Amino acid sequence: MKSIRIGVFETNSSSTHSLTICSKAEFEAFKNGDLVLNSDDDKFYTKDEMMEIAEKEGIDTSDSDAVDEWMDDNGHKQNGDYESEYLESFEQYYTTKSGDEIVAFGVYGRDC
Repeated sequence: MKSIRIGVFETNSSSTHSLTICSKAEFEAFKNGDLVLNSDDDKFYTKDEMMEIAEKEGIDTSDSDAVDEWMDDNGHKQNGDYESEYLESFEQYYTTKSGDEIVAFGVYGRDC
């Protein structure tokens, strides 16, 4: 198999999988709608921060429908919605040896 990107294993498989790991506090804020998962850099942002990004993209932030459409079109996840109609989802809570509470979540399966 030829490597296309250094340090990345790629196949021609049609399966889909994603894994996000964050603190329990961040995950709860995401589920409550207080944070947005930005698909451009895979980081959490407050809604105010996402509005600033939308403005820079030329989105009319006074129109909430336009903002929601822009977020959906660009794969930004909000209100804890990371699940898919076609994929299985998972959430796994874990406490590290040092006492940090973290959550691993994502989707997997065949998106067809």
